[in-house]
Amino acid sequence: GSVPGKLGAKMIVLADGTSFGTVGGAGLEEKVKALGRQCIADRAGRTVRFDLACFRPGGLDSLCGGSVEIFVEYAGARPHMLVCGGGHVGLEVARLCDQLEYAYSVLDDRPQYASAERFPNAQRRFVASPEDFFRRECGVFQDGSG
Repeated sequence: GSVPGKLGAKMIVLADGTSFGTVGGAGLEEKVKALGRQCIADRAGRTVRFDLACFRPGGLDSLCGGSVEIFVEYAGARPHMLVCGGGHVGLEVARLCDQLEYAYSVLDDRPQYASAERFPNAQRRFVASPEDFFRRECGVFQDGSG
């Protein structure tokens, strides 16, 4: 049977249920949003077939009837890297982050190595030793055992 959406229709679903685009039909849209949120929680995609017939048990009560197969692709957030050390190796790691369009922050206990001039694309720059940084930010290293 026919379906409300077009072949290849796309919809983006965020973790909070906000969506962009359409796959057609209010009942189907809500089912696909719920499926999208579940795939985000599971960090995995899947393919699901929905019965749109209004006269069959479990159908979505759509006037057009038919069925539709939905492929959900999980696309997790890009990583935010913490570049520990602003020396020559840190600069190269930051350049790779720029090429991959990964967000990154820089940590170095030397102010001149964690500067905006040296790392203009860094989201944040931290001037601290790794131990002090992780103790402050993550609460680790409290007893010295790691």
